[in-house]
Amino acid sequence: MVAARPIAVVLKSDRLSLATLPDALPFQLVEVDTWEEAIDRLSRFRAGCCLVDFDTHRDDVIGEIARISSSGIRLSIVACCTNMSPADIRQAIRAGCFELTGFPLDHEALSLSVQRAIEHDTNGIDSPCEVRSRLSTLTPREREIMNMFLEGANTKGIAKRLSVTKQTIDKHRKSACEKMQAPNFIRVACQLYRA
Repeated sequence: MVAARPIAVVLKSDRLSLATLPDALPFQLVEVDTWEEAIDRLSRFRAGCCLVDFDTHRDDVIGEIARISSSGIRLSIVACCTNMSPADIRQAIRAGCFELTGFPLDHEALSLSVQRAIEHDTNGIDSPCEVRSRLSTLTPREREIMNMFLEGANTKGIAKRLSVTKQTIDKHRKSACEKMQAPNFIRVACQLYRA
C-alpha cells in the first residue's frame, strides 16, 4: 500500500489557521475545527502531525490531549505558544506535545518542528501512524472488546456483560490482535501506550 503524503493538520483557533501560517511550507496543510477531524485526517496510513494553539484555552487543549491519549490514539502534536518559558515547555511536554514552537510563527522554525514531528510519527513499526492505521481497521465491536480487555476485564466477564458467548469474545479478541499485528493484548497495550 502506498502511503499518502505527510500532512500537518491545523486545529483552527482564533490565532492559528491556514491564513496565519507562513507561505511556501514544505508539507501539505489541512485545517480542521475539532480533534475528531484531526484524528480522522491522520488515520489510515496518513502520516503527519497536528498543530495546536497552546495558549488559547490551554486547559481544554491539555484535557483533549489526555482524553485522546487515554483512548490509545497517539498523535504527534506541535504546540504553538507565545511565551516559550521553561514552565510552558514542561507543561507542553507533560501534556503530550512532541514539539513546541513560538508565536509569531517563523517559517524555518515551524518547518523544522513539523518535519521532526512527522519523522517521529512515521519512525518504526509501532510508530503513531502505524498504530492509528491499525486501530482504524478494527470494527466497533472489536474496539469495544479490546478496550474492555485493556481495562482488565476477562473473557467470561466481557461475555456476560455483552450477553454473548465466550467463544464470540475469543473470536473478536483474536481478530483484533491480528489486525493490531500483536500476539496478545499485552502487546497491543504496549503499542497504544508507549511513550
